[in-house]
Amino acid sequence: MSLTGSLVSGAPRSQADDARALWSGIDPAPKVVGMENIPAEGPVLLIANHYQRRGLWIGYPAALITTAVTRRRGRPPCWLVTGGLRLFQWRNSGPVLPASQWLFDRVAHTYGLVCMPLSDTRRRAGRVRSWMAVLESGGALAVFPEGLGGSSRGLSPPERGFERLSGILLSRYEVGVLPVGIWEDDGVITVRFGELRAAIPGCAEQMQTIAELLPERLRGVYGTDGPLG
Repeated sequence: MSLTGSLVSGAPRSQADDARALWSGIDPAPKVVGMENIPAEGPVLLIANHYQRRGLWIGYPAALITTAVTRRRGRPPCWLVTGGLRLFQWRNSGPVLPASQWLFDRVAHTYGLVCMPLSDTRRRAGRVRSWMAVLESGGALAVFPEGLGGSSRGLSPPERGFERLSGILLSRYEVGVLPVGIWEDDGVITVRFGELRAAIPGCAEQMQTIAELLPERLRGVYGTDGPLG
């Protein structure tokens, strides 16, 4: 069944299979570095920079991460994704576009992701609980802390709410943090997995672990003149 057919019918699809297919035949081939740093088992939280630009949808780097994690662990990570788009998305304001909520919910259901409603506090809390529950079976969680505000121009501060989210998660679960850096050089996309860290309490420190994996030009506010530089 096609992806469109699955979205309309609600039929599940393999996140790992579609992620792998997304990159098959792509030239030049992407580079994956540090795959041996992905723990083969046990709960883990992956945090990556939201590397996206015109012509490069964030789903492509996410698919690379998903493929690498699946090869190491036998199952894909559970991504926490946005639950819709706003009318003035570039400044994160305006009403939520109704059709976008339906589409994001459908994609999440189809691939076993967890999407966060943009404004319904009660539903957001429930989604966060279901996302974190993946750790109880030794699963992997994945998230882009910058959210839709991230870009290919350089690492930016995390989306509002991420610090509280990560604080709750790390206080409730014994989970390692695996930073991931994404960038391009001469048209080649690179995904680099850093070393597994013990729980990192501070949000700035978490972002710094991502920055350390990126070329200096992409470290943004976390470069040599940044908060921890």
